[in-house]
Amino acid sequence: LEHVMVLAVQRLYGSDIRLGVGPVIDNGFYQDFDHSFSQDVFAAIEREIDKIIRENLPFRYESVPIAEAIDFFQSRGQE
Repeated sequence: LEHVMVLAVQRLYGSDIRLGVGPVIDNGFYQDFDHSFSQDVFAAIEREIDKIIRENLPFRYESVPIAEAIDFFQSRGQE
């Protein structure tokens, strides 16, 4: 679900929003962004998440060397 939430935020607020850490925790997950969101945008993000889930997009796991992963994310403006 974390990946779906990130996609929803990027669709709504632009792919230039930079991502921080997003680990799994005991009761779910969290994701840091370099952007502040007010309470009133959470409903819009939830609606976009629901829309993405209905799109049934393929998500796949891919293992790549760390240098390749760094290049991939840096080319997209992520640190």
